[in-house]
Amino acid sequence: MLSLPAVALADLGRPAWAPWAAPGDGHDGFAVEGSSGHVTRFPDDGLAPLEPTPSHVTSLAAYLTAFAEALESGTGPLITPRSRPGIALGCLLWEDPERVSLDEAPWHPLHP
Repeated sequence: MLSLPAVALADLGRPAWAPWAAPGDGHDGFAVEGSSGHVTRFPDDGLAPLEPTPSHVTSLAAYLTAFAEALESGTGPLITPRSRPGIALGCLLWEDPERVSLDEAPWHPLHP
């Protein structure tokens, strides 16, 4: 089970944020607030306060809907000039198309 960094929980006083998706070691990723259902992103340093994300992803259901729209059609609130879904090494990876950070394998955007 992933857990938020202890510093973040101490600063927040909000142990109701539950992580639900994180890459690698779980030091950054997404969390959902238990009483309201708001979704947030938590940073890898564990120091920044957790606040709900912008209104287009006010719930886990709204986030997953926006995520599906981004994957299926390349549109929606999660698509920005610096963040697009693509495939590298058979894995889904969101990257800036102008500055792909992966050196080990080519990254191919799902929607050019």
